[in-house]
Amino acid sequence: MKLKIGSIDYLLVIDDGLKREGSIGQCAYMEQEIRLCPSISGDKREATFWHEILHAIFNQIGEEQNEALIDRLSYQIHGVLKENASFYLCEHLLHVKDKA
Repeated sequence: MKLKIGSIDYLLVIDDGLKREGSIGQCAYMEQEIRLCPSISGDKREATFWHEILHAIFNQIGEEQNEALIDRLSYQIHGVLKENASFYLCEHLLHVKDKA
């Protein structure tokens, strides 16, 4: 599956090799891949997905790869999107009335 992060297409890959490396996710900038370990699932997989997307974003904007900040942000983004899925789909955002 491909996803666009900024102006770059990344391929989402489930990678058995990450388990051997002791990692659950990786953003491979040069290969333009977001890699996830097959042994994680559910909320952990989803949060790891956002974690790796944030690495790609930080790389593109020239920000330092601050692992602690990226970790905190990934869980917060995941939580907001999961708990407010209908807003994430933007359907509701198009119909929000301005405060008069």
